[in-house]
Amino acid sequence: MKPNVSVIVPNYNNSKYLSACLDSVASQSHKSFECLVIDDCSKDDSEKIIKAYVKRDKRFRFIKMPKNSGVGAVRNFGMDKARGEYLFFLDSDDAMAPAALENLLRVAESIGADLVSGKFQKVPENFRPPALAVGGLNFSFEYFEKPHQVGDFLCGIDLVVVWGKLYRAELLKKMRFRADIYPYEDVEFMMRLYPKVKIAAASAALALYYRQSDNSVINDKNRDISGDVIKVGSSLVDFMATCPDGLSVDYILLLKEYCYEFLRRYILRTINLINSSEISTSYRKQLKLQLLDVAEFIVAARRVGLFRDIKMKLRERIGVTLFSMGFVMIGAAMLKRNGGG
Repeated sequence: MKPNVSVIVPNYNNSKYLSACLDSVASQSHKSFECLVIDDCSKDDSEKIIKAYVKRDKRFRFIKMPKNSGVGAVRNFGMDKARGEYLFFLDSDDAMAPAALENLLRVAESIGADLVSGKFQKVPENFRPPALAVGGLNFSFEYFEKPHQVGDFLCGIDLVVVWGKLYRAELLKKMRFRADIYPYEDVEFMMRLYPKVKIAAASAALALYYRQSDNSVINDKNRDISGDVIKVGSSLVDFMATCPDGLSVDYILLLKEYCYEFLRRYILRTINLINSSEISTSYRKQLKLQLLDVAEFIVAARRVGLFRDIKMKLRERIGVTLFSMGFVMIGAAMLKRNGGG
């Protein structure tokens, strides 16, 4: 029998949290699902754990990538193999709330939504998800049917993530993640997706427990993510210029504002690292070079009007100008807002 929902779980060397993640799927109050656990050639005990779930629950499917390909390629593979009418992406270090599928699916079916976003809760690294729903079922939601409204509400700077949302499978049919971007591959994906969404809802229900781990790529202070930041920015600029279906003026403005905020936060995060006493002199030099690469991208982005029409304080406009001219420390200081950004 065809499942209602396909839960897609990419995994790589994450045996530490994998059982908790898959337990949270197995204990869903909604039973008509398949769980595709796609392993990206892990070197730990992940495969053994996954096969144990497959053996005792036919709703679980184990798929092994032919070679290590990255989370974007893994999710693409999962979308190709999924059989459900709806899709839900779940990272293998996170966990689903026990009634997540039931809550989101009820909303999606009641209004014919293409996308339903649930709430998420940040949890500590040692968190174990509950086996029973906390607070019972919750079918309350807010309704949106214009791309810029959808984007405005669902994709704030901390919410442009692919997880924690239920998607109609048909919506994602021609969508692909950029396999060459990690992290932030979901930022680029979601901003291209929102114009395709005709009906969306923001559910009041808790859908996902987001595990905060010091091992995440975002928290890796020694990893150069400037190239990925530039790829995301470049992709969004190209999308605004070449989208074949055309974009509304409101959505183009939203994209510009988001792209600016994305760049601003990356710049401030990097400046904070540079000013930290915990890093070496050689690493500090590397970070400054990375900022110069981003400044070069901003020069090109300004030429095509990325910063035109968006609301920025005069101080911030001067900051962008100075930053793009290579005065990265002075420019970044001017990009700080009340509270530091």
